[in-house]
Amino acid sequence: MRILYVTYDGLTSLLGQSQVWPYIRGLSGMGHRFDLISFEQDDRHARIGAAVADETNVHGVAWHPRRFRAKPPVLAKILDHRDMLAAARGLARGGAIDAVHARSYVAADVAQRLKREIGLPWIFDMRGFWVDERLDGGRWPQSNPFHRHLYRRWKAKEQGFVADADRIVVLTEAARDEIATWSGYRGQPVSVIPCSVDHDVFDISTPKDRTQARAELEVGGDAVVLSYLGSIGTVYLLHQMLVLFARLKAARPGARFLLIGWHDLQAVLAEAAGLDISADDLIVQHSEHAQVPYWLGAADLAIALRRPSYSSLGASPTKLAEYLACGLPVVVNDRVGDVARIVTRLEAGAVLREMTESEMDSVVAGLDQLLAIDRTALRARSRALHDLPAALAAYGAVYDGLAP
Repeated sequence: MRILYVTYDGLTSLLGQSQVWPYIRGLSGMGHRFDLISFEQDDRHARIGAAVADETNVHGVAWHPRRFRAKPPVLAKILDHRDMLAAARGLARGGAIDAVHARSYVAADVAQRLKREIGLPWIFDMRGFWVDERLDGGRWPQSNPFHRHLYRRWKAKEQGFVADADRIVVLTEAARDEIATWSGYRGQPVSVIPCSVDHDVFDISTPKDRTQARAELEVGGDAVVLSYLGSIGTVYLLHQMLVLFARLKAARPGARFLLIGWHDLQAVLAEAAGLDISADDLIVQHSEHAQVPYWLGAADLAIALRRPSYSSLGASPTKLAEYLACGLPVVVNDRVGDVARIVTRLEAGAVLREMTESEMDSVVAGLDQLLAIDRTALRARSRALHDLPAALAAYGAVYDGLAP
C-alpha cells in the first residue's frame, strides 16, 4: 500500500527517531510505500536534518518536512495546522495514496477531513489520550475560558475521530477497554501495539563499554547509578524521582542520578530543593538517540514515575521498553497504562502502588534484589512484548485490513 503518514512530531526529534522512523523504515522494508509529513523544530532540523533526509531516501520514503512554529503561541498552532492540511491535501489529491496513517490527534483532524473530501480510509493511531494529557498536565487549566473551550472542542473531536476512523491503534489494553465504553465508538477493530524498541540498537552494554561510559561520566567503580531517560514535561514526576533518589543515596552513599536527555541541570536542582541532593550527585548527559544505549550501560537501574491520571490509561512509555532492552531493572508506579502489569509479569523491577516515602524506602531496602536481576534473562523476557518486528507485524496487519 501507499500510505500518507502524518505526524505533528518531528522526524529529527528524539521521539521521532525512536517511535516514528523505526516503524516507517521497517514497514517500508515490508513493501509499503510512504509519503511522510512531519513538523521539525529549527534546531533539530539544522543538526541532523540532512542525515535524516539521506536515510529516508535510502529506504524509499518520500519525506515532506514542515517547519514547526513555536511563536506566537496560539497563531503558531493555527498556521501549523493549516500547513499540515494543505500539504496532506496536495499529496492525497494526486490519486496515488491508498490510506492515511494519522499519528495522534492533530494529524487525525487532517485525516478525517481527507476522508470526507476524498474518501480515503484512515487509521487513528491515538498514542495516548492527548486531550486529557493536556488537562492532566496543567497545559489547559479549566479556570481559563479559552483552555476550557479547547478542552471541550477537542473532546468532541476525539469522539468524532473514534467514530469515523476505519481502524484504531492504541498503546495499552487499558486504553482499548476504556474506548469500548465511549459513546463515539462504533465497533471498529482496535489494535493494541505498545511502544517497541529495536533490539539490534538497544542491547546490554559490554563490560568494556560500561567501564568506559562510567569513566566518561566520572562515576566511581562501585557507585550505584539510577537513570532516567527522556524529557520531563508535565506528566513525568521529576520531584518524586528525586525524592526516591535522595533516599537511595542515604542508603548507598556515592550513588548518582543520571538523566539522559536535553535537560537543564539548574532546573533539575531547583526541583531537588529541600532534598539532600547536590549538583555533584546529578549527571545530565545530552544524547542523540543512537547513543542512548551506551549511556544507559553506565546505569544499574532505571526509573520512570508518571502522574497517575485518567490520561495515563493510554500511556506506554517508550523508555520502559528501552530500559528493559538494555537489561536494566526498573522502578515504576501504578495506574499508568499497562506498566505495572508488565513489570510484575516480567519480574522486571519494583512497582510503587502509592508514591509515599514508606513505599520508596521499601524499594531502597530491596535494592540488592533489584540489582541481582539477571540482565540477559530480563532482556529476553521483555523482547517477546517490546520487540520492533512484533510491532511491525501488527501494523502490517492493520494496513492489510484496509487493503481494497
